[in-house]
Amino acid sequence: IGKKQVKEIKDSDGFLGLSILVFNVLMTNKKYIPILELINKEKPDILVLLETNLWWEQKLSPLDEVFPYSLKCPKENLYGMHVYSWMILSDAEIQYLVDKEIPSMNMIVHMPEGLRIRLHCLHPVPPSPTESDESTDRDSELLMVGKSIADSELPVILAG
Repeated sequence: IGKKQVKEIKDSDGFLGLSILVFNVLMTNKKYIPILELINKEKPDILVLLETNLWWEQKLSPLDEVFPYSLKCPKENLYGMHVYSWMILSDAEIQYLVDKEIPSMNMIVHMPEGLRIRLHCLHPVPPSPTESDESTDRDSELLMVGKSIADSELPVILAG
């Protein structure tokens, strides 16, 4: 589990908190039971899984009982993504901002206390010799999402 990387809210305006677990399952990994156990232990409000494909979607099907709201985009190219939540997700969409094979997700999370938050989920292409020796696509995607965030009237979380 990574360290906390967000600032504390000074004026909570009724906000009770939100836990998000972002996990790169590594599509070729077949050890799904420890991941399900971790999810059960942590009990996140929102779960973002990266590198998911149809095999992972099938193995993670028990999550549908815990998280009634989800957006799923299985891919066989290491860029699949699944988002699960027990809170209502609305205006959920899968976008292909810079590449027709690399999805990002955008949705509104409806918190129990009435607060709405825009959630963007990304898994940009890393600059690496095996995938791309430049970061142009990744940077473009981040800039596009950044502009969208700047225009948002809602609080925004970027995860991935």
